[in-house]
Amino acid sequence: MMLRHASHYGLKYIFVHDPYYEPLVSFAGWKQVESYDSGAITVWSREDIPPARPIPSDAMPTALEGLLWGTLPLASSILAILFAFLIPDRTLARSEILLSFPDREQEGVLMREAR
Repeated sequence: MMLRHASHYGLKYIFVHDPYYEPLVSFAGWKQVESYDSGAITVWSREDIPPARPIPSDAMPTALEGLLWGTLPLASSILAILFAFLIPDRTLARSEILLSFPDREQEGVLMREAR
């Protein structure tokens, strides 16, 4: 039914991957325009459908919301990467503090014959 009433939905082009549906699409008034992948995928169109038009809605975001939607996801990813590289790992920092290696002078000589 959606293909038969395509003008109501603003549907101008469809892609068909299964040849079983091609007679049904043709019967609904669609014309084949192009085929891709050696005929495996076909593009169908109807000329009597007008181009898509904007739908007036009161749910449109403001300019500030559009700016935030475009910048915050990328900015938060970059900030997380910066934090991962700039903030040291606390367990690694603690292990470096706890490890102390003895000086060579405090060790003393174990075997005089070995050189």
